[in-house]
Amino acid sequence: MSSNAKNPPDEIIEDDVSIGSESDDGELDLEGDMMGDDGLDLGALLTTEDGDTIPTVLADATQAVGEVARQISITNKLIVKLIAKLG
Repeated sequence: MSSNAKNPPDEIIEDDVSIGSESDDGELDLEGDMMGDDGLDLGALLTTEDGDTIPTVLADATQAVGEVARQISITNKLIVKLIAKLG
């Protein structure tokens, strides 16, 4: 049985491979010739007719959760006042 199959090598060599370059704002700039044109428009696939995308839906959900939490907090305060008057 070979011990090389179970033990990792002592030294791992990292290759410097890049598919594009980063712009000043930190976004990855992909070169046009590297992106194959397979006829699939991902932008249209991931956008609703109203213009909603995954990040906008998540932002809306976050705001909705915050509003529910605020309403629950107000309800709890009212319940505490009610219990205090009854007790």
